[in-house]
Amino acid sequence: MNRRSSIAKNTMSLLTSQVIVGLINVGLIAIVARVIGIKGFGQYAFAISVGAIVAVVVDFGVAFLIPREVARQRSRFEEYLVAGFVIKVIFSAGAFLVLPIFLGYFYPPDVRYAIYWAICVMILLGFVEFCVSFFNAHEQMHYSAMLRLIARLCIFVASIIAIIAGIRSVWVILAVQSCAMLCVTIIAFLFLFKLLQPSKRKFDKRICVIILKKTVPFGLFAIGGVLYLNIDNVLLSAFRDVEEIGFYQAAMRLIIIMELLPLVFSNAIYPSMSRILKNSKQNAVVLLEESLYWALVIGLPIGAIITMMAAPIVSFIFGDNYSAVVPALKIVAWLVPMRFCAHILGTTLSASGNQKFRMLATWLAAVFNIIVNLIMIPLYGYVGAAITSLFTNLFFVSFYYAIVYSRFHHFKLFSIIIRLLLPIAILLVFLRLVDQLNIFIAVGSGFLLYCIMLIPVGILTKSRILNISRLVLQKSK
Repeated sequence: MNRRSSIAKNTMSLLTSQVIVGLINVGLIAIVARVIGIKGFGQYAFAISVGAIVAVVVDFGVAFLIPREVARQRSRFEEYLVAGFVIKVIFSAGAFLVLPIFLGYFYPPDVRYAIYWAICVMILLGFVEFCVSFFNAHEQMHYSAMLRLIARLCIFVASIIAIIAGIRSVWVILAVQSCAMLCVTIIAFLFLFKLLQPSKRKFDKRICVIILKKTVPFGLFAIGGVLYLNIDNVLLSAFRDVEEIGFYQAAMRLIIIMELLPLVFSNAIYPSMSRILKNSKQNAVVLLEESLYWALVIGLPIGAIITMMAAPIVSFIFGDNYSAVVPALKIVAWLVPMRFCAHILGTTLSASGNQKFRMLATWLAAVFNIIVNLIMIPLYGYVGAAITSLFTNLFFVSFYYAIVYSRFHHFKLFSIIIRLLLPIAILLVFLRLVDQLNIFIAVGSGFLLYCIMLIPVGILTKSRILNISRLVLQKSK
């Protein structure tokens, strides 16, 4: 199977599963938010955010390192499997020994219990991602897609069963999710051993040391990234009521779901780009430029649509009680194109061995986010957090762009944005005129109009349509 066909197959597998996963996540958020109320949803979202931070610390970049290293040298598969598993188990045990001491000083029992169970959910999800990273390294991403889909589906079903049973306590719902994730983790490892068939290999602590040395930039990058994406929730809990966390997270969760699209593609091209760069920088540049092109073409209209249709979107998903979410959603909608580009640029840095710059960017963004949030949250609450998130991500993607531009390839990103201004402006005006229509009709017709307008401005050309068609349709040789 050639490069284009491999990327196409992996992208379509991941995209299909992530679309379904996205719908599952939207459904889960909508149901949980409506059933447990604004305050309960605030606790739920806060606990998940803390769990995400802990899970990233526990992983320490192992899931980022494995696809690159194993893709380059498949013979090290078993070594990385055993050593990586031991590292994650030790770090997980350490987290549960330390955290109860820390959390006991800051949060009441019901919040603490929710955080503990959320940490369990996220750490177990991290073990599933550990298995997924090996399928990604072997470019068998249809299995990765299946495991992620099973994980989210089990969380959804477990939550619905708990709610139907009359459970309204946040920590009990998260405890039920943990039990479901334990079953999924066992299934993931059974899949790994059945399909990839690792040979028996004894534990070698020297390999653990080697992995930890290699994974330091990835780990620090991941920790910095999760801090700048989640620290605003911690600061909101310190300065504002838990309900504001609910409003803010309702907006952010919708954006995170949109982010699944570029995440799918960046995961698909990561092992391929890592391998291509060893032989041909020119081919890697072509892949980068094409990826960024479509990231902007898709990301910008999504941001515009969410901004103009924020009120009906919030009403449809969360209900009228969450109308306060609308101002925050209109602001964070423009994170979509920024995060689309950030995933592609970040993948290029990791694949080309420049992960130290990725790590530097995340920590600078985390520091920037904390400083600005300390000013904005006391003054403007969750809306201030939304504004801070927008400027933090602008800083973040600009840093990525500058590094890739200077060290990898000089490409004209802004010329694409300028050519997209007219179609986006027409889309915004159209959505403003039809805002009284059914949300699905308005969004569908607006996106169709946008696609049509891409033709006269030279964005959607015959050659590009043929190129993307070949990428998607080309079969294995």
